Amino acid sequence: MSFPAGFLDELRARLRLSDVIGRSVRLQRHGREFLGLCPFHKEKTPSFTVNDQKGFYHCFGCGQHGSVFDFVMQTENLGFVEAVTALAAEAGLRLPDPSPEAQAIERRRHSLEEAVAAAAAWYEQRLRLPEGQAALAYLRGRGLDDATMARFRLGFAPQGRGSLKTALTRAGFAEDLLVEAGLLIRPEEGQGSPYDRFRSRVMFPITERSSRTVGFGGRILGQGEPKYLNSPETALFHKGRLLYGYAQAREAARAAGTLIVVEGYMDVIGLAQAGYDHAVAPLGTALTQDQLDLLWQVVPEPILWFDPDAAGTRAAVRAAEMALAMIRPGFGLKFAFSRLDTADDPADLARRYAGDFVHRTLADGLALSDLVYRLARQNSPLLTAEDRARLEERLDRHAARISDPTLRRHYHTLFRQRLREEAWQAGRRVRQRPQPAATAAPPQAITTKAAFRPTVGTEGISARVAAAERTLLAILLSHPALFADVEEDLGCTRFAVPQYDALRQALIAVLSQAGDAIEAGEARDRLAEQGFADAIGAILNDPAVRFAAIAQARGGDDGPREQWQANMRILQGETLKAELATAETGESAAEAWARRQRLIEARLQSDDEG
Repeated sequence: MSFPAGFLDELRARLRLSDVIGRSVRLQRHGREFLGLCPFHKEKTPSFTVNDQKGFYHCFGCGQHGSVFDFVMQTENLGFVEAVTALAAEAGLRLPDPSPEAQAIERRRHSLEEAVAAAAAWYEQRLRLPEGQAALAYLRGRGLDDATMARFRLGFAPQGRGSLKTALTRAGFAEDLLVEAGLLIRPEEGQGSPYDRFRSRVMFPITERSSRTVGFGGRILGQGEPKYLNSPETALFHKGRLLYGYAQAREAARAAGTLIVVEGYMDVIGLAQAGYDHAVAPLGTALTQDQLDLLWQVVPEPILWFDPDAAGTRAAVRAAEMALAMIRPGFGLKFAFSRLDTADDPADLARRYAGDFVHRTLADGLALSDLVYRLARQNSPLLTAEDRARLEERLDRHAARISDPTLRRHYHTLFRQRLREEAWQAGRRVRQRPQPAATAAPPQAITTKAAFRPTVGTEGISARVAAAERTLLAILLSHPALFADVEEDLGCTRFAVPQYDALRQALIAVLSQAGDAIEAGEARDRLAEQGFADAIGAILNDPAVRFAAIAQARGGDDGPREQWQANMRILQGETLKAELATAETGESAAEAWARRQRLIEARLQSDDEG
């Protein structure tokens, strides 16, 4: 719905901006303006100004800027029409009568919203019925509790092609409306009747800033493609202009002073359950300009969190290239990379390891300028004038993408300063060598590896399995009293990494002989006497373990036991996959079916899926 410009001007004239803002922000007159603490970020010294004459507010701390409509939209989670309606009621102004065409569009939009809301409620109910037990087991296997599932209104779409269609048409919704809302698919060329878009999927409702559901993401259960399926573009749902979890994360992000951007729905939900409520995610695509604008409406420097692999680096490069054309003074991006090659996503890292690990990962994030420089500098020698000129030209091209002239000048200056410093250091290293090398060493890659990576006999062993085995050993090395509860698990599980399996066997022998009274330090000393000192040191100094609660002998809580169970599920799932892969060719159909069922159940309960 649009409003005549004259009506909006009259509304601005009737409401003083300082009065509207003053209801929630304590303002003090400062010359012709008002000054107060910014409601959009944490600060101790006031930097938030309100100017009634010019009709805008501005924060010199975080850069937030806007009109009375923007303020109400931001602070009350309202859309533009809702904000105007609320302010008009406050000012005693009657809303202008919309045209018949506008009224028809608004009625249709309202009907679509009702249909999507009804679908969300129906999916949510299915999750708690017998038909949703596999989906519920999957979510619980990913570590989610009932409160978190309810908070994000997770649901389940059954396998039937007409389950949702039947339920909603009985509730009075027309087929055409359900197709328009993206809930049903109409076959091409009119062959057959419309059928459910989402089938046999865990359902994630996607909301706009006002918390109204406008679409869905669905994750397939078991085999099938695509793994994730989103609603199509509709009058309500625009994938490139929405962020998953945005409505829930805004207030928490302002309180925390930052906003975390991760890859997927489960990352957002898992982080929220671990206490990181200020996380959002794009809807299965690279970050768009509209989504970056949404992020900047909340905080001036959101953090993008990527995996430390080639795909994560490519995603970071795309985001950096897009952001360079949009950044302006006071607004930027940070880039954090998971510091372990364990195949864990952010949600798993937050659940499996102590909070210090996540905090450190985010705190070590690179500013946009640092990332651009490192990516351009990587694998680039600086020994000759030609080398330096080539890198300088590359950096200049990146800086030239920045539209703001002041910021562009600062990027040029920063890049050239760093280039001069590194060129001087590279030349100094060469001069100090008896025989100069042909090229200077490139800077260290932005990803890091765990401290202990066996190199013998680990071909074909996934990093996830090695990390789980390492974590299990660290748990018992730090909490030997747990051995009585997990002795059967440890004795029946052969580790894939030979060095870890040797330590496993020695650990069983030491703890079996010593009984419950042995302390962690004594157990490590006995193992060190058997030649395991280096292995123990490497495991306990692993970055993940070092920051994890399991490496700190703090008895009395269930953290180590829960982490043990989570990592055992990983190994059990891998064992079942190996059994299936090596099954004898003469296996009966019934035996093969039983194996497959065991594998599917293990996958649904383990952390092995993204």
